[in-house]
Amino acid sequence: MVETEKKKLAFCFDLDSTVTTKEILPQLAKKLEVEDDMKLVTELTMRGEIPFENSFNLRIKLLSLLSLRESVEIINETPLSHSIVSFIKENIEDCYIITGNLDCYITELIETKIGCKFFCSKGEIVDGRLKGVKEIINKAEIVSSIKSQYQKVITIGDGSNDIEMTKVADFGIAFSGIRPSPETLLDVADYCVENDVQLLDVLNTLKDKHSNNSETQRGQTVLIPGVFDLFHLGHFNVLKRASLQGDSLTVAIHVGISNPKSVEMFYSHQERAKIIQEFKFVDNVVFYEKIDDLVKATEFDILCHGPDNKTDLCLKAYDWCHKHGKKVVELPRTDGISSSKIRDFVNGASQNEDKNNVSRIDKLYRISSQ
Repeated sequence: MVETEKKKLAFCFDLDSTVTTKEILPQLAKKLEVEDDMKLVTELTMRGEIPFENSFNLRIKLLSLLSLRESVEIINETPLSHSIVSFIKENIEDCYIITGNLDCYITELIETKIGCKFFCSKGEIVDGRLKGVKEIINKAEIVSSIKSQYQKVITIGDGSNDIEMTKVADFGIAFSGIRPSPETLLDVADYCVENDVQLLDVLNTLKDKHSNNSETQRGQTVLIPGVFDLFHLGHFNVLKRASLQGDSLTVAIHVGISNPKSVEMFYSHQERAKIIQEFKFVDNVVFYEKIDDLVKATEFDILCHGPDNKTDLCLKAYDWCHKHGKKVVELPRTDGISSSKIRDFVNGASQNEDKNNVSRIDKLYRISSQ
């Protein structure tokens, strides 16, 4: 018996507040004029304060007051993320939706507007109305089943009911594009993204690395230089993205008491190295003074850098890389966070505006402790 070769990469999406830009069941609750009650139950469930199965059954009992046809018509008007749906359609054979919603509610929406394969809970219909639930889906079991067909599986979800499938996945993404993901999901996710642009950046990077139609970059070392003082979520994201460009990641940390912008360092280069070495995707840490000397003295195949690295010495280093067969990749920055903003906050400037950024630093350290 010949074993079937596994496909490269599968993408498993939650539906509510991931592919859709609104929760489905609360829209039905609005029709019944119990929107606030449903919203509260949904939020408590997504934060993990109410067991999903108990919450789901409670919500279904409320929604059984609507006829099935009326419910489906409302659900079919649910707004979708155009960019995420476009990604799914471009990769239709390898994309799946895994949702706790009932088949009788969401089948028409998925089949007519998205078109990918999907797994969902099953409802019981009697006389045109929802009578009960036959089966509540186990997302982790579905992902495990999909893994048997693929070399790698990515999951994308936003709530506490996505935790178990995130644990099973090779790459788990916590999506906070519609509302903040709960801390319990962030703790098990490999990536945290805050909008569609960031999500598609991660998905396309993973796709490029593991695509059926492109050569995986085996044995290639990635080098990424930087200051990395006042370490924050933007630093984490750029390092994670860099790690996906090859098979091993070397992080080069700038030494000295001030950075290239002549701003005094908060942490020494040794302290910054201790932080960065804790990340499981970092293989090596080195130090440097001048980037043009760094690229000549270090073994690597791919040089990654952020969009701000455009000094004369940086451009000189990039030119050397091109002449010596090294690939140079510019990685996007994370909007809304920077060391300068943190420094301003610490110094008492723009405190109200930057409070959210400081909380994101705490989130990063929770991720790093995995």
